[in-house]
Amino acid sequence: EYMGTLHMASEPAPLLVDFDSVAPLFRGASDSKRLVVLCFVHSWSPAAMFFAQVLFGLTRDRELEFARVELVDADSPNAAAAAGFHATPAMFLLHEGRMLTIRRPNWDDDNKYVGSLSRAAALELLMYARGLGESGTSTLHCSE
Repeated sequence: EYMGTLHMASEPAPLLVDFDSVAPLFRGASDSKRLVVLCFVHSWSPAAMFFAQVLFGLTRDRELEFARVELVDADSPNAAAAAGFHATPAMFLLHEGRMLTIRRPNWDDDNKYVGSLSRAAALELLMYARGLGESGTSTLHCSE
């Protein structure tokens, strides 16, 4: 019989918002100079919640002051159909209301990054996206 100890995460769980609260952002209603990060997360998915925790930590530690980060409940009604994702975490990046295209080797170009990233890789990707958005470029070339 297993008698081990269950270790709970020391970090608070990030708050997931309903899709309806960010739908205008998703449709390009923001002309903000800040990068907008919409990350869709299934609360029951360990990989998705890991990445939500990464983004939450970067935001909390003020490393993403150049971005507005919204962690969106992927189980919100119509979220998957409206955003066009099947797996989470699915991260969409917008700058001045424009959806940025993400190009990854051996993947089709898409408007989302699907998959989890480490803290360092997420910060690097988002800083890169901010720079491209500010320069007017709308395609990110990713190695991962």
